[in-house]
Amino acid sequence: MTRSLNAPLSPHEEVTLRRIALGAGFEIDLPVRDIARLRSLALVEGRAGRVRLTATGQSRFEALRRAPHPIAGDGMSSRLAKSFHRARQH
Repeated sequence: MTRSLNAPLSPHEEVTLRRIALGAGFEIDLPVRDIARLRSLALVEGRAGRVRLTATGQSRFEALRRAPHPIAGDGMSSRLAKSFHRARQH
């Protein structure tokens, strides 16, 4: 477990881990190479085409540095995220 919590992740693997943690768990939508690496570290597991964090993966996600809050602007990021979420639900 220590290896899983301390192993370096590439920026792409970190983004994939974050995406899974935030609910984008359809394996077909995620980079195969990233999923393979995260599985080898026992950070994710999957079945029936979905990927989810393991308990260790959840701990690793919680330890990731958080992105700074966006500066107030036109809200484009928020609108894009909501649009993406709605599209994934259908």
